[in-house]
Amino acid sequence: MEQRKLFNEIPNGKFHSCILTSYSIDFYFLEEQAVRTLRSKGIYNISVLVDEQMLDNNLGAFTSNLRQLASTYAINGISCKGVFHPKINLFLGYEEALFLIGSGNLTSSGHGKNYELWGAYYINIKDHSLLPLLHQVWHYIERLYKPIEGISRQKLNWMKKNCSLLEHAKNQSEPNFFKLDEKTDVAFLGSAPNLSILKGLYTLLPKKEVTEITVLAPFYDSNGKALLMLSQLFPNANVRVILQDNYGNPPVDIDEKSNINFYLWKDAFKAIGEKEKKVQHAKLFHFFTTDYEYCLVGSSNATIAALGDLEKPGANEEASYLLKRSRSKRSYLDELGIQLKSKPIDIRDLKLNEHFFKDNSEKERVNKLTCLLTVDRMGRSVEIHLSKAIYLKEFVIGIFNKAGNELSKVTQLTTSEKLINIVIDKKIDISLLAYVQLFDTTGKPISNKQVVHDVEQLHKTNPSPENQRLIRLISSIENGWSNPFELIEYYHSIQAYNSNTQISVDEKNYTSKITFLKDNENEENISSLTYDEFNQLLSSEASPDIKKLISQHHSIRIADAILKLFNEVKEKEAYQDEEEEQATFELQNLSTERENIREFGSKWDEKMISRQKKRNIDFFSNYGYTLINHDAKKEYQLSIADLSMYLIVLHVLLDLVDQEINKSTDAENIKNNKKEVWLSKSGKYENYDSFAPLALDVIGKFMLYCAGSKGFVKLEDPYLSRKQELYKQIALTKTLISLSVVYQSTSYTRQLSDWVEILHYNARNYLGEYQPNFSKEFRKLKSKQIQNFLIEKALNVVKGCETRYKKMLYSKVNQPQLSKGSFYFSSTKGYGIIADVLSPKDPTKEIRFIKLVHPGHEYNCEAKEFLMDGWYNIADGSVLPSKKEFKKIQYS
Repeated sequence: MEQRKLFNEIPNGKFHSCILTSYSIDFYFLEEQAVRTLRSKGIYNISVLVDEQMLDNNLGAFTSNLRQLASTYAINGISCKGVFHPKINLFLGYEEALFLIGSGNLTSSGHGKNYELWGAYYINIKDHSLLPLLHQVWHYIERLYKPIEGISRQKLNWMKKNCSLLEHAKNQSEPNFFKLDEKTDVAFLGSAPNLSILKGLYTLLPKKEVTEITVLAPFYDSNGKALLMLSQLFPNANVRVILQDNYGNPPVDIDEKSNINFYLWKDAFKAIGEKEKKVQHAKLFHFFTTDYEYCLVGSSNATIAALGDLEKPGANEEASYLLKRSRSKRSYLDELGIQLKSKPIDIRDLKLNEHFFKDNSEKERVNKLTCLLTVDRMGRSVEIHLSKAIYLKEFVIGIFNKAGNELSKVTQLTTSEKLINIVIDKKIDISLLAYVQLFDTTGKPISNKQVVHDVEQLHKTNPSPENQRLIRLISSIENGWSNPFELIEYYHSIQAYNSNTQISVDEKNYTSKITFLKDNENEENISSLTYDEFNQLLSSEASPDIKKLISQHHSIRIADAILKLFNEVKEKEAYQDEEEEQATFELQNLSTERENIREFGSKWDEKMISRQKKRNIDFFSNYGYTLINHDAKKEYQLSIADLSMYLIVLHVLLDLVDQEINKSTDAENIKNNKKEVWLSKSGKYENYDSFAPLALDVIGKFMLYCAGSKGFVKLEDPYLSRKQELYKQIALTKTLISLSVVYQSTSYTRQLSDWVEILHYNARNYLGEYQPNFSKEFRKLKSKQIQNFLIEKALNVVKGCETRYKKMLYSKVNQPQLSKGSFYFSSTKGYGIIADVLSPKDPTKEIRFIKLVHPGHEYNCEAKEFLMDGWYNIADGSVLPSKKEFKKIQYS
């Protein structure tokens, strides 16, 4: 018998996801061995299903020292009539799959200390012979997940969408043999609502031709009911039963039967040494016919609860596989090292053995009023999914830490809903939340325990190529490896993937995408939308669930990483070696992704420089176009995604300014070794190829976009609401830094001063108040490489603008006379400077039309200003295209 540690055998880099099912669980083994090993092999999307009662027994009692609970894997307790007992390890890649079915639990005993049996089956895109078998296993798992909601369900959906082998999975409920190799067939036998494992066996085996049955299992009905049923269904067979004399639950009360004999494990398995104390936990049912042998391996013990009968399935949830091949000199039992040459024992001799104990898997269940299916946390908002509504006058939601200590309790009135939403008190450290349980007002439990999943952390495990590329980009940003070209290329690739051209807007495509998202509420699709498409979605009548997922959009996640880097906050893993393992894998993947992205320090020739500069400018142009396009639509609100994308664009701008190009030798010879930078601080404003005009354009368009909106979305979720306010503060600081760089980029001019002041006023109006620590944040966020940038001078400019802004606040109520050169505030255009007025023929009439200066409008070379295209109507906020139109208006 070949003995191996299963998770060590999983190949590196082939799979991205796995589902592990088990009856019992050892959390220390799960986290320190299983999850760590799997993550080191590139498997990050990990889901675990265990027996509900066993999860209850472990949470709070054996979880106090865990580090990753509910943050790197999802775990759910499953309830059934008996116990949840299958042992399936399913590994999925983009074009391949591996599944193992056996007897070992997710414990150190089940993966090393015990004797266990497993079967492993590999399928890839080139070999489809076992694809129907994979589909049967997948549909079995899907049935297990049917009641589960929230992030656990989403993780299952990610697996299916990112494995081409499951794309057209067909459900075949009837057991069938499939060709494993030239000599062997295999069938999957799992518990089903209308089919027991025993019925499946009875269907696939030739009943009267079976001559010998060998049973190896630790647990039996005490009266041997399952063994007697096997003897009855296969009347011509001798039944041989192998027992371990110091472990298990033998059928000590079975009626004597001439064709059922019992043997000791230590006599049957010769590989055991005299001092061997390993537990025999494997489950095997071996059948001989005249011409064939069959071998059932899996989780099923020799009990009616596991096997069921011909009329109904067993109470337990079980999974097994059945092998079939022609008889030969060497049987499956021979290959396993099992030989029954000793004399049978008298089962009654084992009856008084004090080492026997009741099988915990068969113990009676405690009835609960409801079952907690899933508990998900996003910030301080917690979503609790119930199996059925609770009709008590009052009940209590208990929130516990890993050690089982109560952190908080929330009294809830009776509800007819299966979904409960609560908000965790600000006094509680949300990182301590471990699990939830419901109680009546006397303190009696009325539900199971369920782990609280960290939704934001688990979203990072989405194996879709788009999300994984995003994760690698975020990882490189957080570790300080990234350069702005990565961000630029990332957004170019999204734009190219989602539309035929970088700047075209396909309304039909948007509409169909939005309809799909509203119907499917699929966050994976949201994360891959372009910024323009995402805005289109938010302005539609999106469902609350979609709006809840806005924090998963790539712009927000990248902005989070950028701010994390600026604040020098590094996530610390529990153990340094785990951090190194993960970093190694991420670096391996990152290197393949970055092959075509050149570093600042790389050598650049002239063609490469020209091409990259064009892509840089296209990035800013596309962003500006998106703002103009969406600003043309009516009734839109600003979201946290708008702030995130704005922060990213400013980040790239500040990263490129004054960043020197490392030219190749040929390029240096052509330019006589003249230094060149990726983005000079100043240049011609009409060219949009240097920092000052680009920054004025980006900031100006964003402020016009804010002015045309209905304000920021009011978020009910307190976590997202606080995050939105934080982003507004950071956006204000980054805006003022950028304007300070613009102000110091050229010698003083009247227009430049006005432009900076216009945008300063608008930033304050739409992004809010300065924070008390503004000066400190200003210094921290300053881009380090900008040459000759004076912080004190910048702060003085900000101070002067702020003083004049506060005076301007009064003029918003009492507008000054409408004259050229004066500031003017419009509810739809924000602050601007009046460049010209159209006076009515009747001097007694008020001026109704003005032309405004506001960066963000196209630069007018003749006027040397950023002029509004048209004339602003003070009365209704509309824009008159030309003076010719003005002449048609009659003044009465």
